[in-house]
Amino acid sequence: MTWMTPYLQNEFKTFRATLSPLLSGDYRIWPRWQLEHLYGLFTLTFEAVARANCGVEERLRAIWGNREATFALYLRSFAHESLASSSPRGEMLSQNSPGIETPLALCDQLGGDATAVLIYNPADLASAKLAVPADDRVLGVAVGATWEKAVRRLIGRADIVVFAASVMTSGVETEIALLRQAHAQERTVILLAEPPDETTLVIHGLLPQGTLASPAPRAAPEHFPDFPQVIDGWNARDADATAALARAIRDVRDSRPPALAGDPPELPTIEVDESLKVQAQDEITLGIHEAILGQTKRAILHFTAAIHLGYEACSIPTMLDACTQLARWSATITGPLASDYGRLHASFAVGIQHGFNAMGDDFWGT
Repeated sequence: MTWMTPYLQNEFKTFRATLSPLLSGDYRIWPRWQLEHLYGLFTLTFEAVARANCGVEERLRAIWGNREATFALYLRSFAHESLASSSPRGEMLSQNSPGIETPLALCDQLGGDATAVLIYNPADLASAKLAVPADDRVLGVAVGATWEKAVRRLIGRADIVVFAASVMTSGVETEIALLRQAHAQERTVILLAEPPDETTLVIHGLLPQGTLASPAPRAAPEHFPDFPQVIDGWNARDADATAALARAIRDVRDSRPPALAGDPPELPTIEVDESLKVQAQDEITLGIHEAILGQTKRAILHFTAAIHLGYEACSIPTMLDACTQLARWSATITGPLASDYGRLHASFAVGIQHGFNAMGDDFWGT
């Protein structure tokens, strides 16, 4: 599973174009560059933690075996997940955070110590932040080409499944089939949201990740004749809709819970690009050399390049090593951003161990 997306590839090209003149000694853009790319480093470390499933396996195993707490599986269309939409209803509720309000509404209605597990495809997203709410009640699992196996295993364990859909894509059809194969209709709530409007699709078509691959019919109740709990016209901000969700959840909880189903699904394997990893390590070596010589700016440039290369190589240890060096040499920086490099390192280290939810509320306060 790779972490690179068309959006990030464009961002990396811009970074490399600005790096060369700076390394040649042209520091006219240095103040703006340092601020912008420091924020970019926070973004990359967050994305690496989210896409590598850091902290996910341990937490998934813990909730998997806890029969006292509600295990909810939240399914949604990957096509919608990738839409950065401004539609006022359904899955797409804001330009910045499509699809993350519904799982939060679900957690509100579940209450107690329930956990909503959702899967997302990191290859389809400009930012994993668009797919997973930073909320301890939600566990996001990044999946790759074997997502069907993961969904099948998760359905077998879930006490309740909430399936949000608005158009009948091939992925939606597959997930419906998996639910039927598991005889999970009685413990599934279908949320039928309005599909994105034409303006949203046109705007999305201009974005690097593209739009829906092909036209698909709107999801309607007749597509789910054997599912007793169907809420049509879902809107996470509508009081009547959330009340209907609460009633559906109560009905599902009154039914017999499923049997515990084996082990949790295997998380996708991350393939490290060794050649890019070596390049990143070379940049770290160059950065240390420049730092020893007192060339702080050049050192920062090399360490920043190492983090980018480490991300491109899918090597979190290499990225962490570069962040460690940035934090170590930040004491020699006499500028307003000196402490931010230390915060970057600390947040990344915590995220690697415990997941991106643990990276702190002020993580994006750069």
